[in-house]
Amino acid sequence: MQNRKRIMLLLMASSMLGCSQGGGANSSNSTPQPAPLTKEQAVSIDAMTTVPSLNGSSTKGVLYIHNYGTTLIDNLTFNVRNSSTTKQTKANSKIKQANQLAQKSAKKSLAANDVQNQLSLNDTSKCTSIPAGGYCTISFTTPVLEFADSGTSVVEMNYKQNGTMKKTHQLVNYAYVDASSKNSINLLGNTSVAMPQTKARHIVGYLYATGKPGTVFNNVEIAKSINYAGFKVVRGFVAKQQVTVGQIIPVEMELERQSNKPLSFQTYAKWDNGTVINKSALRADSVNTGNPASISIDPLSNQVSFIVGQAAIMQAPSTQDNIVNIINNGSADADSGIEVVAISGDSHTNLIIDNNCSNSHLAQGATDSCQVKFSVTDYNSGNALVEYRYKGEKIASQTIYWVNNKAVPSIKATPNTSSVTYDAASTPEEIVTYTIQNIGKAPLQSASYSARLSNASITDWEEVTNNCTTTINPGSSCQIERRFKPKSAHGIGNSFYTIAGSYNGKSYNFASLPIKYTINGEPLLSISASNNVMVLVADGVSTVSKTFSIKNDGNVKATNLSANLIDTSANDPKPVIDVNGCSSDLAKDASCEITVKYGPAPLDYNASQTGTATLELNYKGGTSDAERNAQKTTDYELTGHNSSVVVDDPSGENTNGSGTQADPFTTNSTVEGSKITIEYHNNTAVDMNNFNVNTNTIPSGYIISPEETTCATGTSVSDLNAHSSCKLVLIIDPATLADVPGATSEMDISFEKPQTSWKIDDKSFTQPGNGTIYVNYSQPQATFGAAQVGTSITLDLSIANSSLLPATANPKFVLDQFLTAAPTVSSGCTSTLEEDYGDGMGYYSVSCDLNQGSPQITLPMPDYLCDITIDNFLSVENAPAKTVMPAYFGFQYTAPQCSI
Repeated sequence: MQNRKRIMLLLMASSMLGCSQGGGANSSNSTPQPAPLTKEQAVSIDAMTTVPSLNGSSTKGVLYIHNYGTTLIDNLTFNVRNSSTTKQTKANSKIKQANQLAQKSAKKSLAANDVQNQLSLNDTSKCTSIPAGGYCTISFTTPVLEFADSGTSVVEMNYKQNGTMKKTHQLVNYAYVDASSKNSINLLGNTSVAMPQTKARHIVGYLYATGKPGTVFNNVEIAKSINYAGFKVVRGFVAKQQVTVGQIIPVEMELERQSNKPLSFQTYAKWDNGTVINKSALRADSVNTGNPASISIDPLSNQVSFIVGQAAIMQAPSTQDNIVNIINNGSADADSGIEVVAISGDSHTNLIIDNNCSNSHLAQGATDSCQVKFSVTDYNSGNALVEYRYKGEKIASQTIYWVNNKAVPSIKATPNTSSVTYDAASTPEEIVTYTIQNIGKAPLQSASYSARLSNASITDWEEVTNNCTTTINPGSSCQIERRFKPKSAHGIGNSFYTIAGSYNGKSYNFASLPIKYTINGEPLLSISASNNVMVLVADGVSTVSKTFSIKNDGNVKATNLSANLIDTSANDPKPVIDVNGCSSDLAKDASCEITVKYGPAPLDYNASQTGTATLELNYKGGTSDAERNAQKTTDYELTGHNSSVVVDDPSGENTNGSGTQADPFTTNSTVEGSKITIEYHNNTAVDMNNFNVNTNTIPSGYIISPEETTCATGTSVSDLNAHSSCKLVLIIDPATLADVPGATSEMDISFEKPQTSWKIDDKSFTQPGNGTIYVNYSQPQATFGAAQVGTSITLDLSIANSSLLPATANPKFVLDQFLTAAPTVSSGCTSTLEEDYGDGMGYYSVSCDLNQGSPQITLPMPDYLCDITIDNFLSVENAPAKTVMPAYFGFQYTAPQCSI
């Protein structure tokens, strides 16, 4: 099969740099070898669109380096080869003066950068290793450019992978841009990427804002010309952000291609008309758009994909070679050289071409490069349209210019992009711009501008703005903006400008480079689904499903639609298509769904396998009615049946809090029916036999509710069937909590979640509770104190949490000591002579209503006692419910000395 050819022109510039997932390493002295772009060795520097050089000044940019492979790469080193910028040492004074004035208005100094004549790399020490799937960045600085000039450099990266040194390359193209040309946010040039189908790759585009200094653009977005779900901005730009004139922003974009066919589209900046400060140069459109960059994606394997650099403007005769670099970033080696031919132009036969690419079979993965050198020996100005051909087919074209110091005009007319692609009958909002520059030494007078379409049957081409006049002075430029208006027909054509004029009685004619336009009428199916891995448990009954949504993003009907699920592994089971909701035809903008099912797998406690299945859609339709396909992968995993119970967070009834350490359950003795519920779920498809919740570790103070608890507890067991639940309900028991040893007014009655156990067939399972349920409990507590004063003992009863006392709290305190007189008691208490020995002597008891306050009892001790210390006890009867109160209280009495 004949290889397809793709061409990429690059854009990139900014001040962002850094490293992600990188690390340090030492470089090796071994010779780097070419690195095929395989799945395991997919290492590349992001392709870029052209780096803008505002008013010719140096631009700081970024190289993103990605390791798409599965192993670490290290020992990264970088160098720059074959810069093509040609510094014009004898530039016309008017042109140089114009450059210097433009540099001053942009607040940049040409003199400060004048020593820089080639691209330089910075911060390379920050990117010395990249893990599998990672990336890192280094910065670069472009050379100073003369008016209307451009250039290219090759960045070579050497690295070690799996012990072998390898290398890859990338081109950096850069071009002069008039910083004050118009109020706009633009992209410049084209870019392309060859990528495996269904895999993601990255490119970098550079937004740059031109216009009146101080102009601010708000609510800036990055748009695309087609409905393509595989495009997204991943780094460097935030939607709706603000951009200021003079700002250059690197934007890394991720591309994923599901189809097996190439795709081209435009990406561009857009912003609301009413949100721009300083709006004098805006178009009248309700939404403003800038110049787009064209992006081409080739998802096919075994294809070449060439990137051709940009040529600089030469002196006549040339003082140094003008070098154009070419690399092949495709997935196949070139099996032929590249032919370079000057086909037309003003004195194009004077162009000398030294082509070392004619015999260079460029290896895939940008592992090497070749160069084409241009020069002239003639003293007259001129230009030549040059075509680059691979196996006789054009892969790129550009105009080579050379100028001298003679007073003649020389017009360079270039579009901001070399190709655009639209759907038939669509309404593009983006514009394209032709920049017309006089690089000669005399004005072009009586200038006229003619727009040409080679195929007007498929599109119109309307003019949006035109600031070009009838005179183009040396060192000046102007712009013409146009917008394509696709018709319903499909096809390919070229748009270009011719510029005619005169100087000193002589007529001159110039032609611009073309924009190749493609008007499509094709179906384009996209597949979307979650990225979740389909995880199946080998329990004999479970299945998992995933739904894929299919949409026709093209502009015509897809026909002959069929679906297959591809999996070449030896796995068993494999995912299969369960429900296909797509018919054989899918209209434009229509959608349908396909459900994939995985499982069941036989019961296996040790099962372990992984795999990837690919949903492939085959279809036809459109002008070519060619066979097409779209693919979307899904990962799946089979795991052994490691049976487990899902335990809910505990819930409380007639409590406060949530049971966590920060927010424990709280309740008190006055609350009736405080409960804590724990629910257990068997979410598997297998019954759990002999299921038990071990409640033996639950502390005193809890009662298992027999009416509400459905789990087997204690020593009992029961079955917890598949997809069923049971619950454990614990009642907080105030009576028990008032009597447990060590009971206090404030108690921490937290406990560990109970352990569970069960059996499946002959295999036993135990699952720890794994967590604490925090519970705080409050209750009233009575505490006695005794103090001797003379021959009396005063007993004080203090009540903590007295507000929690029950309504009836009338304990009776019985003294075991014989008294010679009745005790003195506080309000709310009464004393009773239990055993009367006459004259008030006997044994007494005291009853108190605790809700009237803390009691105080003063006991007059017998006056006949002397020289003795006796132990006394106060026993408690009728203690109030739900109250911590001792059954007795002991105290000592020391009698006075006996009189002799």
